[in-house]
Amino acid sequence: MDEPVRNVAELWTYPVKSCGGVRLTATEVYRTGMPHDREWMVVDTAGCPITQRKFPRLALVDVDFGFGGCAFVLCAPGMEPLSLPRERLPREKDGAAWFSVQVWGDTCTVVEPEPELSGWFREFLWQHCRLVRSVPEFRRREQNHSKGEVLLADTAPLHIISIATLKALEDASSMRNCETARFRPNVVVKCDGPPGIEAQWKRLRFGTNGRQSVEVRVRKPTTRCKIPAVNPKTGIEDGGALIRALAARENTAGIYAVPTSTGIVQVGDPISVLE
Repeated sequence: MDEPVRNVAELWTYPVKSCGGVRLTATEVYRTGMPHDREWMVVDTAGCPITQRKFPRLALVDVDFGFGGCAFVLCAPGMEPLSLPRERLPREKDGAAWFSVQVWGDTCTVVEPEPELSGWFREFLWQHCRLVRSVPEFRRREQNHSKGEVLLADTAPLHIISIATLKALEDASSMRNCETARFRPNVVVKCDGPPGIEAQWKRLRFGTNGRQSVEVRVRKPTTRCKIPAVNPKTGIEDGGALIRALAARENTAGIYAVPTSTGIVQVGDPISVLE
């Protein structure tokens, strides 16, 4: 019997938690996931994350590489572009005070590099908030204290979903275009098999069995919140039918995964199911 065909169809990183993603053609993968993924976050005055769950308007913040690739540029309706540096400085060179915020009960060490950056989000959201960044020395155990490490992501370093699952949700909800952006995955997989097949996988290899390949361990199916209801083009919740379709799937779509080796993943790479 021929081995089922599985390939990397899309790669995404989300430098600012709950804002737009940056589509990649290739990326390094570290123990903490993709470089810069969920490295920045908007928090309220209590140090809790501000996300699309309560502020769907964040979906309108588009993120891309700036000229020369040394910064991320954020754009949003009615706002001047905002530049965020990609380089992270060690504590002795930064000068800004470190402090703690919360992500799902975990204490995370962050810094507010420049108050002007926070002011941009305060103006856009009409909300007292701060834009913070994880510090280079900070690592946080993924939920349930396994061996995985994350920065400011909710649960695990990588989120993977198949095109078959996205298409099934599109059909079940009668939505014309079930955008990938609604689900915010890091890796979209094109593969043979039924919708939800990724939930059957336990261990994967991206690329051929060589020094550059990346292996991951699947943690669990991804439990969905209401963020997929937010239209990434309008910042308005219009996906009630999609939420009902997810409810019929026990509110899961895609999988969380933890890298067990580091390397490079490219669009088009073959994917092997090791377990």
